[in-house]
Parts: sequence; C-alpha cells; structure tokens
Amino acid sequence: SIGTPVIASPLDTTSYILSGTDVNGCIASDTVRIDVSLKPIIETDSILFLCRNDTLQLDATAGPGISYTWSSNPVANFISSSNVRNPFVSHNVAGDTLIFSLLGNRTTVANCSNVDTALIIVDSIVPTDAGLDTFFCSPGSIVIGGNPTAFAGTQFAWTNFFLDDSTLANPTANPPSDFTYKVNTTNGSCFGIDSVRIRVKSRPEVEVTPSSSAYCVGGSVQLTGNLLSGVLGTSIWSPTDSLSNPTSLSTTSTVDDTTLYILTVTDTNSCTAVDSAFVNVFTSPIINLFDTTICEGDSVQYVNDPAFSYNWSPNNQIDDVNSSQPIVFPSITREYFVEASNGLGCFGRDSAIVTVLPQPVLTLPADTTICFGDQIQLQASGGTSILWTPFTAISNPIAYNPIVNPTITRTYTATITNGICEASGEVTVSVNPRVTIVAGNDEAACFGSAVQLNASGGLTYKWRPGQFLDDSTSANPIAVVGTRTGFQVRGFDALGCSSTDSVYVDVNPLPFADAGPDQVVCFIGQQIQLGGSPSADAGNFTNWTNRSFLDDPNSPNPIALVTSPLQFILQVTDSNNCVNLDTVDVDYFRFSLKPVEDLCLGDSVPLELAELIGTEPFTFEWSPSLGLDSNGFREPLASPPFPIVYQLVVEDSNGCRDSNVVDINLKPAPEAVFTGEVKADCDNAVAELENVSIGADSIRWVFKDGASVENNVDLILDFGSSQEVSLYAYSNGCIDTAQENFAAGNVQDFLNFELPNVITPNGDGINDFFDITNNNRFYSCTEVRIFDRWGVEVYRSNPPSHIWDGTTFSGNQVSEGVYFYAVQLGNVLFHGNVTVIR
Repeated sequence: SIGTPVIASPLDTTSYILSGTDVNGCIASDTVRIDVSLKPIIETDSILFLCRNDTLQLDATAGPGISYTWSSNPVANFISSSNVRNPFVSHNVAGDTLIFSLLGNRTTVANCSNVDTALIIVDSIVPTDAGLDTFFCSPGSIVIGGNPTAFAGTQFAWTNFFLDDSTLANPTANPPSDFTYKVNTTNGSCFGIDSVRIRVKSRPEVEVTPSSSAYCVGGSVQLTGNLLSGVLGTSIWSPTDSLSNPTSLSTTSTVDDTTLYILTVTDTNSCTAVDSAFVNVFTSPIINLFDTTICEGDSVQYVNDPAFSYNWSPNNQIDDVNSSQPIVFPSITREYFVEASNGLGCFGRDSAIVTVLPQPVLTLPADTTICFGDQIQLQASGGTSILWTPFTAISNPIAYNPIVNPTITRTYTATITNGICEASGEVTVSVNPRVTIVAGNDEAACFGSAVQLNASGGLTYKWRPGQFLDDSTSANPIAVVGTRTGFQVRGFDALGCSSTDSVYVDVNPLPFADAGPDQVVCFIGQQIQLGGSPSADAGNFTNWTNRSFLDDPNSPNPIALVTSPLQFILQVTDSNNCVNLDTVDVDYFRFSLKPVEDLCLGDSVPLELAELIGTEPFTFEWSPSLGLDSNGFREPLASPPFPIVYQLVVEDSNGCRDSNVVDINLKPAPEAVFTGEVKADCDNAVAELENVSIGADSIRWVFKDGASVENNVDLILDFGSSQEVSLYAYSNGCIDTAQENFAAGNVQDFLNFELPNVITPNGDGINDFFDITNNNRFYSCTEVRIFDRWGVEVYRSNPPSHIWDGTTFSGNQVSEGVYFYAVQLGNVLFHGNVTVIR
C-alpha cells in the first residue's frame, strides 16, 4: 500500500514487486530483492555422548564471513580451538554433562548472529536401552530396541537370532518362540549392554463363508465368520455400509453394489486374523414410468429399454401389453402396472397413474361499455390458468381479473387451461367518446383573499384539493389559498364519462406594513411619531385610523397627539391592490395600587400594584421602609407595627415618573394564653386546662383526637404518654395560637404525701390520727394496714376512709409502742413504722 510500511519476513532470498495504478488506469512497478542468510547453528546432534578421555569433533554451519566462538559449562578439559568451525573436545570426568555454546556471527549481507547450544554427556559406560519387554503375533515380526537405543556414533551388536541385521540400532526380529535379545554397544573406547524379552503369541484363524455370493439389487446375503483357532476378542467388517451388524461374526449384507467385504478378528492376545467375502450384485431392470395427466381423448406413450421383457396390466385401453413402448389412452383416470425381467432372475416393477381431466369450462362477463380514458376489470373463471389476447391496454394478460383501458372499442379473447386442456371465449369492451372539460384561466389573488374558479364542458364537477374551496362540487367554487396552488377538476357528462383539467391560483404576497413598536409617553398631551423604519415599501399607499389625532393620516410616519390610550391601524396598499394591516398601541405612563384591608397587628400583607403602564425596566421606591422586607421591591411584604401610609414612586426606562399611596389600618389582635396542671388518680392522669387568653372573642382547643370551645377542659392522659395542646384565640378576624406539651409520667411522680411517724391519740386534736395527707384522688385504690411488733394485724382501712385512730378492729385502744404500717397505693407499696404515745 502507498505510504504505509509493509513488514516482510521471507524465509529464503526473495524479490518483491510493487505495482501501482493511478486514477487513469496507468500502471507502474518496481522490484526490491531481499537476500536471506542463514544464522549460524551447531550442525551436530543437540545431545552427544563422549567417552571419558576420548575425543569428539563438533561441527557448525559453514560459509563465508562467519566467525565462531565456542565455550562450555563446566569447562571442558580440552578443546582444540574455540574459534574454528569444527573443534575437537575431550573430558575426563565421568558423569559430567557439558553444555557447549556457539556464538556465530555472519558478517556478510545482513550481519546475522546467533547463539546455539549442544549437550555432551560424559561417561565411561555407553547409555544403552534395548527397549521394554514386549510381544508379537506369529506369524509376524517386531522391531526391537529403544528410542533411541544409544547416542549417535554408537556401534551395535545384537544376539544374532532371527534378526534382519544384528548391527542396526533397531533390527527386526521374528523368533519362533519366546527369546531374550542382548545388545552390546561401543562408542569410542566405552562399552554398554542391555537386553529385552520378546514373547511370541499365535495368531487366530478365521474363515468367511460364503467366500463369494450374488443377488439382485434389493436382495441380501448372510455372511458368517468362522473362528478356527484362538479366543475371540473383537471382530469388525469393512466396509460397514449396508451390514446389519458390522461388529458381529455373523452379519447380513443388503449392499446395492458389488463389494469385497473384509473381516478382521482380534483375539484376547490382541493378535489379528483377516479373511474376505466377495458379494456380486446384479442390477434390476430400470423402468421409465411417470405419473401424468391428459385430456379426455388424448394418449401417452411410455418408452423403456427394449433389452428387457415386459408385462403390462391391466389389459385395458393399451395397444400392446408386452411392448417396451406401449401407448395408453384411458377414458378415465387409471393406474398401469409393469414388470420387467433381465433374464438373470432380476425383476423391475413400477406403476404410473394416468389422470384424465375433463375439458375446462370458461365463464366470461358480458360485453360492456366504458368512457374514454376509463378502465374496467374483467372477471373470468375456469381452468387453472388463463391467457388474454391481444396484450394491448391490459394490466396482466395472465390474470383472471385483469384491468383493461382501451381507447377504442376492442374484443378480448380469454384462453383457459387446466394444465393440459384448453377452452376459449370473447368479451367486447365498447368505448364512449372523450369528454372535454375546461378549468378556466389561471388566477391571482392577494394573500388571504378569495378567488372564483370557473369550469365548463360538463354536467357535474368534482374539484380537488377540496379543503381550500367553499364547494368542491360547484362549477364556480370560491378558493382561498396561502401559496400558489394547483386545482384539478373532473367533469362528468350525461353518460357518466369524465375528463380532467387544471388551473393554478397564484398568491401575491401582502405588502410590507410596520406601524412601529407600542409606545408609552410620560403624560397626556405629549406628541410622538408613529411608524416603522420604514413603515411601508416605497411606492405603496399608506393610510392610518384615528385620523383626528394625526398631523397627516396618509404619511408613513405621522405625528400623533396622545390624549388617552389609543390604537392606530396602518393600512398599506400595493400595485396589486393587496392590502396589509399593522397596529400600534399608544398609552401614557401611570400606575395604581390595590387597597389593603384592615390588618391584624403582627400580621403581614403584600403591597400589590393594580395597574402599571410604562416601558420596562422599572425602578420602585417605597417609603417609609418601616415594616417592609424591601423598599426596592415591586410588591414588598409589609408588617407595620402601627397604622401607616406607604408611598410608592415608580420610574420607567424612559424617565417617566409618578407616585401613589396605600393606607394600612391595624386591628388589635388577641393573645392566646392558657394554664395547665397535670394531676393523677388510680387509673390515669388528667391535664386541667384553663383559658386565660387576652382580648379574645372566642377560643378553640385542638387536641390529638378532638377539639373543644369550652374555657376549662380536662384532658385525660395515659401514664407514660404525652400530648401537645393548641389553643386558638379569635378577635375581629385576627387569630393567635399557643401550644404546650403535657406529659403524664409514672404514677410514682404524683405520690407526694407524707406519713406521720408519731401519733398521740388522746383527743387533744394534735397528732390524734395516722392519715395519708395526699389528695383524695388515690383514696379509691389505697389500702392501709397496721401491724404490732409481733406481726399481728391490728388495723386495715376501708375506703374511702384510711384514718387510724390507734384502736384495734374491736375498738380497743392499743398500748403505747412501735407499730408497723404497709400502705398500698395502686401498684406501689410504702412501709415504715409509727410510734403510739398516750
């Protein structure tokens, strides 16, 4: 490829040819030759044997311009020269393995260099391998020895007993019985020896019957392998095609071609025997029969090989039942059978069905009439295929329902067939004369205007596209289009024949009209100039509305006097009498503020503009700034602390400036305040709530599960729960809210009573009783028990009274001393002692 480097890696010296073709098809070429030099390598075997103290010659690649550098590891005892191609080496340490390395450099052409190595095994005994003990099947032979038996350069001497050559490294042996072969090896001054045991096994014997057989195609023969000696291991026939069981001694062949079958038998010693059988297959006569279809009264001839003899059946509507080429002429569908013989006992049999078709029945439409330029579909039936003639003005001459559009009266002939038989018929298509329709002259209209179309020559009409017409069936419809549009009209005469014509409506664009941008003046009575730049194209006529406010209502740019908000309409008329309009709105700068309803003290309200007429952008300045979130916002949020009047000054981008004010009156707001205390009894806690709001006309409590408008409310709370209470206070449409969370806690949090530790029940009114000073909410779930120092119960309370006056159950006064009490309040138990002093 041009401009792209190509990497070449030839193995031999090669010439490369580059051919180039330019855009004109011209060709040029050039050639480059790459010389390939072989890298220097060690030519001797890569693994060598050296007898201790003997000498071995190495060899490397020969050639001009090559330098050699030999080295060994470990260092050899002797090397004749380390810089020659084929040095002699010697070593005296048995068991060493020398790795000889060659660094070869070829300085010619490519400056090739290479490093190659060879292993030299040094020993006093030649390593010898006679191979593994094995066997062979007799009669037969076996190649003995190792792989390799010994290193290159070694001489061999085998026991010369039934060998082809006892001096080979791997001779072929065929001893008549088991035998042990020894091999003596010599390499230099060193020797070696090894042996191998060869066992002899007898081959099996097999015989195939019959050895030769014959049959006709479609027949079969039984082939049997008879094992005459040995123990059967496996058997296989070859080829395996058309055999019932190719791995069995006995098999059946159904092959259709003459075949030689070979049976290979392997005994349990892995020895094999082979025999064969020849199967000759005769070809049966081939009969040329075929199913066919004929028409009633026709015939068909079957042609076959006259070398065979024939017998046809049935003997019905056939000219010769023993002919090789009979003619059959059945009147109905019939099957014929034939048997052919080759005289060798082989027969061929076949049959053919001759289908007899009735003549097809053709159905055609009646003769018809069409208008000039129209078409009609013909419909025929019968047979399996059809052909219409002539081919003139017909859509598909092989279709049963073709479309024809002749321009003159024409007769069409239809020929049908069922594949064999044919039938024909005719249909005439008469053509009425052409209708001439005129759509009228092309028209032109201004954009958006209507134009009337005029058609003639017909009785009725149909225009398209109809969506741009007021009546697409009228001879004179009104058209309104936005771009140049073509209309086609189809007109019909009294016979229903039609033709078309077209007309185009061109659309003239509306003239350019620019009344200029909307304008806002600073005050009433100010004058401004109207129109664009320009207001209309040169040569077009201009006219403005609101003429009394203009200095020249026909000027493209008149001067207008602004007395109120006005709209001026510019009308531009061009040479095509097309008219275009544009409008401009003129107003004066002003703004107004929305009134603010009385505001609750502490609330906020947005200050909003009701109207703002001017030219953006605007600047806004509110004063005073007290209570405003920003005095530069268009509509700030006001939160005045007292009744106030805010003034807004607005200026637009033209420097127009005005001011306006808004009053804010304040209504006094209520203050939502309440108190609450949580108390408890045996079952739950109660938050006692009291409304103490200031300035409120009405209030409303809101709880988690309900609401109330009472001033004082008791809220039931479960122990361990809490609930937020909200109070809403209302006055003059103002509202205030207060919230507080009430928690019930545990029952122990409410047990704040004190128990006396001394009583003096002497009736003096001082410490006369042992009594619980906690509120009476817990009396229903309280029990008091008094015990003497021996644990005897002397008193138990009976609700609602829990007062012990120092007497026993029987009303007797207890003696002075220490007594023990147990007070049970719900699930809480209190115990201690009290001293009675009289």
